[in-house]
Amino acid sequence: MKRALVSIVMPTFKRSDLIGRAVSSVLAQSYDNWELLVVLDGPEQATERELKKYKDSRIRLIKKRHSGAAACRNAAIRASSGQYIAYCDDDDEYYPDHLKYLVAALEDKSEVGLVYGDCHIDYGTRLQVVRPKHRRAKLERGNYLYPLVILHRRACVERIGVFDETLTIFEDWEFLLRLSDAYPFRHVPKLVGKHNIHGGNICLKEERLLADNCRRVYAKRLSQMMKKKEKVSLTYFRQVIRVLDDLGKPGWGVALAKRYHNKNHSKALMKLIERQGAVLK
Repeated sequence: MKRALVSIVMPTFKRSDLIGRAVSSVLAQSYDNWELLVVLDGPEQATERELKKYKDSRIRLIKKRHSGAAACRNAAIRASSGQYIAYCDDDDEYYPDHLKYLVAALEDKSEVGLVYGDCHIDYGTRLQVVRPKHRRAKLERGNYLYPLVILHRRACVERIGVFDETLTIFEDWEFLLRLSDAYPFRHVPKLVGKHNIHGGNICLKEERLLADNCRRVYAKRLSQMMKKKEKVSLTYFRQVIRVLDDLGKPGWGVALAKRYHNKNHSKALMKLIERQGAVLK
């Protein structure tokens, strides 16, 4: 029986010095039924020259105007043909059995929508092993699954939609929150790749965007809960306020609580906000 095709999504923006390592790690996969869709986020000749060194017909280049990681991932997904979808950013590396381990795990459990492995994080001076254990409550507080480590079914995006292009960062977190609403996740206890930390990482380079994008993720999340008529717990509002407070924007969490709370929460929320020195008007 022919093995399932895996579509690997790789957005890139001015990383000609790094992308060769990422592409080479895909070429080294022991599972060889894949297609690599490299999306060039705006014209950049150096990266194009680097990619032309690879003659493998499984590698496809998509050019588009500069529009960010979410739009690039969506362009690749729409152009892809695979039954399964994986992600490798231009500064990441797959280990040789990455696809082998994750495909086997996904095919073993038909009810699971997404599987994820473990990874190394390379800080330059030290190497950290990350072995995340998925819990919905933990994911609501922030993303701990690098795109590098996940593999999901194509049916997932057909059901929940693609990445939110209004988000500059945290688009992967928001996507995983929606996916976790619809499908179980499964952990594969295998090291599948390495995420490299460097000065060009967007969350290090543009910290001012963190709080704004985090607020928008929570606002979208709360709006979805309200539309579904789900009960939003006081604990969840505490979490939203705490996370935004940690990002230096305590008033933003209070504003979200004011907008989305229900009458059953009013007194308890007032007490919580008063303890933080803020008042809902």
